[in-house]
Amino acid sequence: MSKKKDVKVETGTSVLDAGAKEKEKDKHRRYSYGLIIYEDDPMFDVQYEALTTMNSAIWIRHDKDMWPDTVYNDDGTIKYEAGDYKKPHYHFLVKFKNGIALNALAKKVSCAENQIEFVKNFNSALKYLIHYGYDDKYQYSVEEVRSNSENLKLRFETLILDDTPEVRKVQQIQDMIETYDGYIELGVLGKSVQKANIWDAFRRNLTYFIRLVDNHNAKHFGAMNGQSDLDYGTYCSDRSKFDD
Repeated sequence: MSKKKDVKVETGTSVLDAGAKEKEKDKHRRYSYGLIIYEDDPMFDVQYEALTTMNSAIWIRHDKDMWPDTVYNDDGTIKYEAGDYKKPHYHFLVKFKNGIALNALAKKVSCAENQIEFVKNFNSALKYLIHYGYDDKYQYSVEEVRSNSENLKLRFETLILDDTPEVRKVQQIQDMIETYDGYIELGVLGKSVQKANIWDAFRRNLTYFIRLVDNHNAKHFGAMNGQSDLDYGTYCSDRSKFDD
């Protein structure tokens, strides 16, 4: 009789232990992670393939990061000097519909667990991809960010552009005009601005940009009747043709 009781107790304990372990496992499942992978890692190709084919991922290659301070080895010799470039690497952010534990993700990607961290503030992590808000770091461009999710890429672009001051958007468009070698047609510029997702600043400062385009064309190619290919009224009424 006692043996049967012992068996029941052991069986019951085993079931409870399994349930407790499953709950403990669930506590460590997360939906958003950040990862860093390095191009000199022998497993880089495997890691890159795994990450870029996950359900929702967004990433960027960093090849201009520098060490802010000198780093020393244990024996006191210099490992990296301040200003040395860090080795090229990729920052990935991944989101999962169903949570996954960090150690399970590491196995899935074939990387070390210390290359992964749980992301608490996803918007802040998105901004860090280009070092937005970190003026002491190299500023990567929005165009360098890649994603296999249209929604995730749109979230990133909207987040950055909505937070970008008007003056920075204006400067970006001004740079487009000043650095272009050829004759600028306003319609073509408008399409480029839309592609860069800074149409709002372009529209609000259109008169200013028309003057810049006129000056650019007159300076490099001679006056073209002293006007842009489109005047302000025509451009605004014809805006729909740039919305393709």
